[in-house]
Amino acid sequence: MLNRTALEDAVFNLYPDLDMSEIERMPSDKLEWMIDIKRQRRDKPRPEKPHKKPPAVWEKTGTGYEVREGVLVHVEKWRISNEAGETVREYVQHCGERVYYDGRMVSASILRHFLTTGQWVRRVPKPRRLRAVVRDGRRVVHLGYFGSVEEREAAIFAYRLGIFPNESK
Repeated sequence: MLNRTALEDAVFNLYPDLDMSEIERMPSDKLEWMIDIKRQRRDKPRPEKPHKKPPAVWEKTGTGYEVREGVLVHVEKWRISNEAGETVREYVQHCGERVYYDGRMVSASILRHFLTTGQWVRRVPKPRRLRAVVRDGRRVVHLGYFGSVEEREAAIFAYRLGIFPNESK
């Protein structure tokens, strides 16, 4: 059993939000009751928390640029390890107009040209447009534009055979 001043000090330490004037007006048995309640809460064993699963470990295994479906994309490959095992994920992001490649800023179209052809250029060459034209008597018949000489020659040959894909005759 504590004396009155010791009880008041103990309650003041346990309940710092109470004024000392309020504590001094309380009877001794109420002060003892307040101390017992706090001690019971403290003495109660806390329920054990379940062990947390170890967090997944993310490790970047590779990063780079690729041309997919004619579009330049930035690809990151990650390996995720946890208790269930390992998985590999690939994150693909379309590139903007300029990208950071090999320590310098480069136009995305120039990098795409490099990745497809293997040669660095200052300006990406325009695709060749070959015009197919056939003289038919007095008039000149335009058959269209083609990407290669073989395609153009095939269109001219087909026209002369009488096969008209674009109904030009």
